[in-house]
Amino acid sequence: MFLFGPAEKLLAGDGELQEMMALVLKHQAPVACKAIPDKQGVSTNLEALGYKVDYIGSLISGYIAEGYVPMVF
Repeated sequence: MFLFGPAEKLLAGDGELQEMMALVLKHQAPVACKAIPDKQGVSTNLEALGYKVDYIGSLISGYIAEGYVPMVF
């Protein structure tokens, strides 16, 4: 699971959403795209919550090259 833009800032500051996403964290560590949270000052918050924060363009490109289809919502 990859997180982008406004969703990252929302997750960093919304306790209710953090509780819901804790269910996901039990099974995998979603990766937040580094560019926006760095600009918004929430990268550290996301990392403290257990999310990996990294540049993900090459990761997504690799998955697409392997035949995966992105689901964006």
